[in-house]
Amino acid sequence: MRKVSKGKLERSFLVFVLPGLFFGFFQAPIGAMDWPLSQEGMDSEGRKLIILSVFEEKIAGKATAVKIESALRSKGYEVVVDPKVAEIGERIAQVSERPDLDYTFKVIRGVLRPQAFSLPGGYIYLTQGLLEYFCEEDDEIAFVIGHEVAHIALRHYADYKLNSEEETRHIRKILENLDASDFLERSRLIMELNEVLSPYLLNIKRAKEIEADQFGALYALRAGYKFSGALRLLEKLKLAYGDRFLLDTSTEQDVIKAPDPIAGSESQNEVHPSLSKRLEQLEIFRIKAHEIVKLFPDGVKALERGDYETASVIFESILSILPQSSAARLGLGIARHLEYWSSTQPDDFLISYVEEVELDLMNLLVRGEEKRGNWVALKKAEEAYRAVLEQEPGNPHAHNNLGVVLAETDRLDEAESAFLKALYIQERSDFPLFNLGLLFEIRYQKTQEARYRDQAFEYFRKYLQINPQDPVVKEHLDKLK
Repeated sequence: MRKVSKGKLERSFLVFVLPGLFFGFFQAPIGAMDWPLSQEGMDSEGRKLIILSVFEEKIAGKATAVKIESALRSKGYEVVVDPKVAEIGERIAQVSERPDLDYTFKVIRGVLRPQAFSLPGGYIYLTQGLLEYFCEEDDEIAFVIGHEVAHIALRHYADYKLNSEEETRHIRKILENLDASDFLERSRLIMELNEVLSPYLLNIKRAKEIEADQFGALYALRAGYKFSGALRLLEKLKLAYGDRFLLDTSTEQDVIKAPDPIAGSESQNEVHPSLSKRLEQLEIFRIKAHEIVKLFPDGVKALERGDYETASVIFESILSILPQSSAARLGLGIARHLEYWSSTQPDDFLISYVEEVELDLMNLLVRGEEKRGNWVALKKAEEAYRAVLEQEPGNPHAHNNLGVVLAETDRLDEAESAFLKALYIQERSDFPLFNLGLLFEIRYQKTQEARYRDQAFEYFRKYLQINPQDPVVKEHLDKLK
């Protein structure tokens, strides 16, 4: 692109609308700052507001984490670090408002209802049941973790509105003595702090669920995961347990509760938004984010007419959603570059640019097809097929049916392996041949790579050698031509 003369700067309405409506929404709130010391203030209702420092926040979280993990282990549960969960968690944490906090991501193994919770200072827990039955894809795990990271990154746990002067004085006394050198004394004070603050955790967090959903989905996007994972997970939970299901918990009593599809009391549900409300707000959030990203061509046009301020706002807004976009970052660099050029003598250098945001990043914001079926039933079917194969590794039907489950949950490589095993065991088995043809047709539709189409043709034709009159296969072959 040739150097653009500055010309007349037209102040676009976007300069005013974007920062307040959307771009500014993605900035860390004042409460998310790492206060060096605990502070006091008053809220709008006249209650004392205790703002914990990072050190105090970590101590409060550690005390609760020790108590909950001890109680879990005493009842036979395991609390472990899962490498996959930890990897996704680290990616999410690094794009949050507090990337330098020392986060811990753990999985609770045992029969507990699907749930996730977080504690002050960076402690995040997911139950085995949630991962096994509802988080079929990394995008779904990313949303759950993003939601919990948001509670921590936005300091939902670190600002406490206490109910009485007596509690406030007690907390202040504990905090003033936390630097005591005696370990036993310090531990006692930490536990006292936990006893006073724990009752506030749940209500604080539940009042912030929509915000945690939105920032959690945003963090997942920034880390490269699809937005559709958030919608899909909440839809599956709603289908399995109903609209009032409470996934998020944070007290010992809630965590160690007998498996119960509807957790929490009526009073808790009154302040906890329904899954329908959360889905509605997430969809609105997705649409707004998508509209912002689609403004990229307007940013390019602003560059061409010399309106570098508007161009910068647009590109910065896109980067607040998709910081991995090289196109938006390039656009921001060009806007700043041209702003510099407008203040100097003209020359004849050329600057190049792209017209659109990367398609693969745009696809992260696509809603995607919702899988509304009973995923719990599908998971149990998978477990049954795997149980058969443990007893009979050479059972071709179990291999084939397991492959279907894997394909339906988008684990195509594993599905291919299962179908091939079924075919190896029973060489002229028509079902695995058809399923392999369908699997490669799906791959072709996703990638448009000719090799996948050729493989689909090959398997469908082999199937027709066994069932030459099958009209369904002929329809698939016509689609591939």
